Amino acid sequence: MNKEPIIVLPWLECLSRSFGYFLINLKTVLTIVIPGLLVVAYEALAGTPLFCSMAQIENCTAAPSAYMGVVALTTLFSAYVMVAFARFVILKDRPRPFAFRFGVRELKVLGYQLAIDVIPGVVFGQILGAMVFYTNRHQDIWSKQLFLLVMVSILAAMIILSRLSLVLSGAAVDNENMKLKKSFEITKGNSNKIFWGYIVMSLPIIFLMTLLGIAGNLVADSLPLRLCFSAVFLLLIYLNVAVKMSFNAHLYQYFVYFDNKRTEDAEVKALEE
Repeated sequence: MNKEPIIVLPWLECLSRSFGYFLINLKTVLTIVIPGLLVVAYEALAGTPLFCSMAQIENCTAAPSAYMGVVALTTLFSAYVMVAFARFVILKDRPRPFAFRFGVRELKVLGYQLAIDVIPGVVFGQILGAMVFYTNRHQDIWSKQLFLLVMVSILAAMIILSRLSLVLSGAAVDNENMKLKKSFEITKGNSNKIFWGYIVMSLPIIFLMTLLGIAGNLVADSLPLRLCFSAVFLLLIYLNVAVKMSFNAHLYQYFVYFDNKRTEDAEVKALEE
């Protein structure tokens, strides 16, 4: 039995199209993400936990639960951003300005995001933390080599898991055929391109987040300025979600199109034989 040909992703072209689409439609992106700035109201009431985390303020008055609250609210709104922008890219379904909804689509996307990104990230972080603790206690060559091996293994696992990400756009556009297995199958041979593509798409915004965190230390004593910085940081978080979703949606379009074409070609060939 002949193996199906691997779909080869034109990496640089996909990056260029994804980032270009994001920039050209930045006005639409802003209408999607700006309602998420309402989280600043919670930030003000909870003692600015997001600002403290961003600027690494040690004497923050926010309770530990306040940090979890910000993370929960931001994650919920990020799911909406992912669905809205994916549908805009793939279906040209322009969202209503400054609207917000959280339904079945958003819940599915959130579930997939937890399964392929958040939960593995927490597990990998715990493993890495344990290895750092072990290496610091055992200053020998073997422990350092083990640490390096664990680091490489975690990176390899993250790269492989990135092939599951097409389910995010699939859920956003109600494609019931796009499951984890399907996403993994049709992206065969493209693990590194997909993983590093997400990294490259995020770099400009991560750079701005880093600068904002450094500058935040200069205004730590002013509550109004703290909230302003928190609002900008929230905006950057949502923009980062949108720019990565642009890449995800373009990946989805490319792989689904050529997978369908590959199936059609195989059927035609079978009929000719």
